[in-house]
Amino acid sequence: MIAAQVVLYMIDMKARTLVTLVLAFAHITGHAIPLVKPGCDDTSYERGFRDLVHKVGIMDSDERVETSVLVNRGVLTKAEEQRIRATFGNIECPIYRWDPVKKKDVYHRHSVASAAIVHDKQTIITAAHVFFDSESKEPIQYLSKCKFRNREIPAVVTSLNLKDGMLSGAGAKLKVPGRMVFGTLDPFAEPNRDRAAIRLAAPVANAEPFEYDSSDAYPTEKPNALINISIPQVDMAAAKRSSDPHYEYTGVIGQRCSNRDTYPGLPRVTPVMKVDCDSFGGGSGSVLLTRAANPEQGPLKAVGIVISGTDSPELRGKPFNRDNHFTRALAINSLFADEIRIAAGRSGVQTADVSQ
Repeated sequence: MIAAQVVLYMIDMKARTLVTLVLAFAHITGHAIPLVKPGCDDTSYERGFRDLVHKVGIMDSDERVETSVLVNRGVLTKAEEQRIRATFGNIECPIYRWDPVKKKDVYHRHSVASAAIVHDKQTIITAAHVFFDSESKEPIQYLSKCKFRNREIPAVVTSLNLKDGMLSGAGAKLKVPGRMVFGTLDPFAEPNRDRAAIRLAAPVANAEPFEYDSSDAYPTEKPNALINISIPQVDMAAAKRSSDPHYEYTGVIGQRCSNRDTYPGLPRVTPVMKVDCDSFGGGSGSVLLTRAANPEQGPLKAVGIVISGTDSPELRGKPFNRDNHFTRALAINSLFADEIRIAAGRSGVQTADVSQ
């Protein structure tokens, strides 16, 4: 296991001077990006990236591009790109630390991951670990402060239907109908259950929710049948920050990639996909789309979410390897579909295997 630590030295933004990026590698434990919101001072921004931890998966040549490039290549239509901007975005949750001098919790950094709207205009799916502190491995304390931000310009920002403390302590639950369903309360130890369906506090007006397959058919393994949609991942965002300091909150990236292996689901585990999608910090929770008919035509539907990469620095750019160089994703099957419906407050789920 490797780690990546990003240290940003930021000079006065008013002078629009160059941002110097220094990459140093240590221990990897998660995949969500600690970020701060636009408008925070440069010191806070640097602190937000200081303890960045993630797992990386860059196979062969890096194929991550802006979705506008996919439109130019004919992979997406302009209407589909606009739909993605309204229906896709990120989760951002502030993490606080107790300050013994001030004798109160003070802001430390943000945890951020990709998320997509499915089922209806008010339900999202993402990686569960965005709601946990990657340092302490404990649930984030102030869940009521978590927000979803879509990629429209200007963006729609809405709170999540979560309450402080609902994932921790004696009263912690995997599910609260009409609010949320988690695949695990220990996503770092159980990465194959690292999924969450969350109810937003309000619908996103322009969203066109992605359809999903509620059957247990394995996602296609046809070459390039997947389109992975993500927020700008940390290396890409860092490269553009000097010219566009808010790129993290407006950009959308995508790529065509393939599901190379699918492993059956076990109790409370959806099928695990080993995909060759390139992934860096921020790719957690990114949605895997495919065409209903074939890779070239038909409506887009969601078939899974990316959880993390698995590689080491020396493997970056090497070919996909199903043993040690791939990106892990979780497929949407009947179990995950039931969890989505429960989070949305819908009854009549297909299975009973959604544990408290």
